[in-house]
Amino acid sequence: MYSHAIAYQFCQVPVPNLQSTVCALGQMTRSLSKSVFRGRYVGKRYMPHLLQHLAIRCARFCEVPSFCHCLAKDVCHQKAPTLGHAIRIGEAENPGPKRTQCLINVAIANPTSLANKRDTLNELLCQEKINVLCLAETSATQEVQAQCQKDLAKTGYKTCWSNPVPPQRVCQNGAASTRGRAGGTAVIADVPMRHSRNPLPDEWKSTTRFVHAIATWGQSHIQIVSLYSIPQSHPNAKEYLNNLLSMALTQVMTIPLPFIICGDFNMELTDLPIWEVYVQKGCQDLI
Repeated sequence: MYSHAIAYQFCQVPVPNLQSTVCALGQMTRSLSKSVFRGRYVGKRYMPHLLQHLAIRCARFCEVPSFCHCLAKDVCHQKAPTLGHAIRIGEAENPGPKRTQCLINVAIANPTSLANKRDTLNELLCQEKINVLCLAETSATQEVQAQCQKDLAKTGYKTCWSNPVPPQRVCQNGAASTRGRAGGTAVIADVPMRHSRNPLPDEWKSTTRFVHAIATWGQSHIQIVSLYSIPQSHPNAKEYLNNLLSMALTQVMTIPLPFIICGDFNMELTDLPIWEVYVQKGCQDLI
């Protein structure tokens, strides 16, 4: 198995603490607000009063500064690097535990099949503290996908699936086997996530080996792709994987967001012509 994770446009910057409260105010505006609002919580409760206070002062002195461009809901989910110029003017009434930084833990796994592996999957997510888990070769039929999604939702995880695989066989009682054919991919995350809305090319619409999701951390959005290639013993394995990676790159480059492409490629990336294109665009193999 050749598992890989390809990353693009990432930097090692801590994710903002969701308890931080900041506001983008000019220097003059900050001096006006200090005496009245120093140390007070700035959110739904006090922000209207701050805006009213500043508007009255500016109208009185015939000044129209560009103040209070407070980005993010309730001025609680941004940090200075995102706003450009910001100053902390209050703290949450119940800020919770302090946290120096928050790392995004992304993992790739090949479970061979997800059928009857609920406990193993939950143990992996909890022990390794995984935020995003990319799965290659889920062998998940439509029934297995529905059951896994229900089980993961109980623990706070969202799931984006590729097309389900057909059952491997039909049982003697006429019911379809829970074990599907080889294939299937998925992205599991404990953060808000949705399927990409990019339409796939006609030749890839029915594939079970590709899933494209967009996950959200605070105000940051990241594309997550999970792939599963055919075995290296297949005569067209190299051509298939090259075309699969080419399609994946086309999909992610149409969205102006950083991306991670994970998967079980079943061969080395350096053996593929498309890898040169990835390198030219600034991508790196993380595994």
